[in-house]
Amino acid sequence: MEIDETLRRQRVEKAAAVYSPLLLSVYDLWVYKVAAPRFFRCPLRIFQHFYEQNVSRHHLDVGVGSGILLRHCRLKNLLDQVALLDLNPNCLDATEQALQPLKVRKYCADILQPLPIANEQFTSVGLNFLLHCVPGSFREKGVAFTFLKQVLAPGGVLFGSTVLYQPGLANARARWLMNRYDAGGVFT
Repeated sequence: MEIDETLRRQRVEKAAAVYSPLLLSVYDLWVYKVAAPRFFRCPLRIFQHFYEQNVSRHHLDVGVGSGILLRHCRLKNLLDQVALLDLNPNCLDATEQALQPLKVRKYCADILQPLPIANEQFTSVGLNFLLHCVPGSFREKGVAFTFLKQVLAPGGVLFGSTVLYQPGLANARARWLMNRYDAGGVFT
């Protein structure tokens, strides 16, 4: 079911507003030490390895969270030029701080709208734990790939992870958490 633009905008803003400086101070602990390994059975080292294998020196990260995965890549000297794109300025600021002394470019934007990145192409684009927070159907969320393709260099890689819900396959803890997040407007 498609949602109208006003409702979609409200849902996008509600989902993005959750990421306050206070929440971001515990985000890594909750997401990568509790929720991912205990609810979704995916430990932090899997995400880190995935980023190591796919990130390039000229990278765009979308839906940046706190920057924990990019910080890991910076410490391994895998990054030179990094751009960050997120709807929430708190996430952009937290990730910029996590990547210091690396200089980053920040774009505060909605991935469901044309991107404010002019004449630049990246050899990697990362979307980690983002699409399940974007409101709308798979078709509606899919417009993001049209915009991201425009900034992906030929031969570049777009990679990431998301939470998918399949009744019967998710464990009871994961179902409980996803239902809570969905009811609160954080997951869609």
